[in-house]
Amino acid sequence: MIEAFEHYLLEDCPYGDETTELLEIEGEGTIKIISRDAGIAACADDLAQFHEKKGL
Repeated sequence: MIEAFEHYLLEDCPYGDETTELLEIEGEGTIKIISRDAGIAACADDLAQFHEKKGL
């Protein structure tokens, strides 16, 4: 499953996060995901492993 996440990430930003690099943003940040509607989060444990592997 993790290979699919890698594929999606490379498709979304093939050259890395250019904006962050150009603005020379450093350090740690946080992310908050807000949904407009109720839903089901699928593959959360697989996605968590992927993010941990990437150091996120």
